[in-house]
Amino acid sequence: MEKKNQHIVPHCYLKAWCDPNAPCEHEPYVWVHPKAGGTPKNKSPRNLFVATEFYTVQRNDGIRDLTIENAFSDIENQFCKTVRPKLEKQDTLDLDERRDLCLFAAALFLRTRSQKTNWEDGWSKVDLMVRLFEKQHGLQPGLSLQTAQAAEHGHKMFIVAGLEEAANYIYRMEHAFFIPDDNSFFITSDQPCVLFNPKMKDWPPLYRSVGFGQKHVEVTLPITPKLLFCATWQKMSGYTKCPAENIDLLNQTTRWHCARYFVSPSRESKPIWFENGKRGS
Repeated sequence: MEKKNQHIVPHCYLKAWCDPNAPCEHEPYVWVHPKAGGTPKNKSPRNLFVATEFYTVQRNDGIRDLTIENAFSDIENQFCKTVRPKLEKQDTLDLDERRDLCLFAAALFLRTRSQKTNWEDGWSKVDLMVRLFEKQHGLQPGLSLQTAQAAEHGHKMFIVAGLEEAANYIYRMEHAFFIPDDNSFFITSDQPCVLFNPKMKDWPPLYRSVGFGQKHVEVTLPITPKLLFCATWQKMSGYTKCPAENIDLLNQTTRWHCARYFVSPSRESKPIWFENGKRGS
């Protein structure tokens, strides 16, 4: 069946984290580390973070609607074939390429399993309340027909409604790229694109909800083990070399925000990646 197995994190993106020291006769692999630490496993990017029909919409006429999966494929191809090679050479992106980068980052932010769980769990609670209200008041199903659809397809609806908006926010931000100045490297994860506000830890708990429009918010996305993209409303631009301690703090943020696993080109990890609070985690 066409495109039945769908990558939650793109295969072409993860390939950049393949272990350079893997045996040449072995299929290329990355190291998959548990979020809380423990023994990592080597896995082919081809088989990593894959789910069945994750973005497929099953229409009432029985047709499998692959609109979201096909859109993601187009976005991934533009990024991996055009944008990333240019960034690796530290070239300046033109406006179309900048747009492609922002679409790729927005897609990685929206498409994850955690986003699916959050949106569909939220709509399930709304659906339950609506159905109870209709039952208590002797009403025929009305609004509950809509909330039931949202509970079933909330994540897909969120992707369709939110992709362009998220990409537009990222596009308008300042863009910077960080490069290790030594043998350090960036990790990535099952939630590669992180939306993070380092000031939020000082807010009352009720207000600790991160958003693209917040003054101090940061969008970070590892591009390769040797390059990380950062979008922010603060003044920042160009390519900047970073010392190992800054790389470790960025990796700490990536690990903290992953759902279950982070990905590395190395079997080894650093204790500092598992600490909390250095950047307001």
